[in-house]
Amino acid sequence: MVKKTITELIKEVFYSSNTSILHLKEIIEQVQKVNPEIKSPSIRAALERHSSDSHAYNGKEDIFHCVYGTDARKGMWALRQSSDSLLKKLDNQIVLIETAKNTSAICEVEMRLVQGEFRTQLIKKYQGCCPLTQINKLNFLIASHIKPWSESNDKERLDVNNGILLSTHLDKLFDLGEISFDDDGNLLCKTIETRDLIKKNFYLKEHNIKVGDEKTNGLSVSMKQYLLHHRKKFHFDDNSILFV
Repeated sequence: MVKKTITELIKEVFYSSNTSILHLKEIIEQVQKVNPEIKSPSIRAALERHSSDSHAYNGKEDIFHCVYGTDARKGMWALRQSSDSLLKKLDNQIVLIETAKNTSAICEVEMRLVQGEFRTQLIKKYQGCCPLTQINKLNFLIASHIKPWSESNDKERLDVNNGILLSTHLDKLFDLGEISFDDDGNLLCKTIETRDLIKKNFYLKEHNIKVGDEKTNGLSVSMKQYLLHHRKKFHFDDNSILFV
């Protein structure tokens, strides 16, 4: 049996993943599950040799994309894709969704095809971590729709402004309407009990979901609209408790 190269193993990790962006640690873990003899530096070197984002690029096969650049040391990697291929992929998703409508397969088709892209965009926006807990293990993060999937149209389901990358426990509270966020991105609690539960059991490094340019310019108009929808749905009002 012919042994697969490190590069081939890395590609298979991406092919088998439900998201197109992976952290270096996850890539290493998955490759070493197949071949424990492969060392971490060899896996990193294979990524960098085949990425034009790296100073170590060999100038031949440009297979991998370092999402924030190797100098940023974020460790987030993806398979190289041109913008044209991404647009084509999204077009194909919409065609498949339209074909599946009015059948029992619609949920499976939409969830598998569209949510994967939605999650990828949120991971990129939030730089692979929950804005409140700063947890950066992708397996522990949920791409949460602010306006639920079942209430959104196709455009809203793909809109990165309709999402927050949250740790699993916070995603559950958000989904149940126990927490929400105001127009400035501040964490709101539905009740004193919810606030106390979070304070006693969860360690939050931040109380606001704004990232990047949002810290200066504020949340986008569309994200504010989605958050308003969430607050109205779960009856948040002026008596809602600001988490401090």
